[in-house]
Amino acid sequence: MAVVDTGCDTSSPDLTGQVEAQRDLIDGDDTAQDDHGHGTAMAALIAARSDAAGVVGVAPGVRLLCARVADTLGVATLD
Repeated sequence: MAVVDTGCDTSSPDLTGQVEAQRDLIDGDDTAQDDHGHGTAMAALIAARSDAAGVVGVAPGVRLLCARVADTLGVATLD
């Protein structure tokens, strides 16, 4: 499953081991670090493990592709 947002904070306890791959379309690399927080929150709603510190996702067994398409302000534009 893909989360196309502001990226994912893979150090979040809710997402440990859930992120399969990352792609940053803003910086053009393979590290989609979330500088905004929204993408991490959405990823946790989807895939947070039941044994994690925070929430439990609706699909805790799923592996994620986190794609960063929005900048640090959470703004995404289409060029």
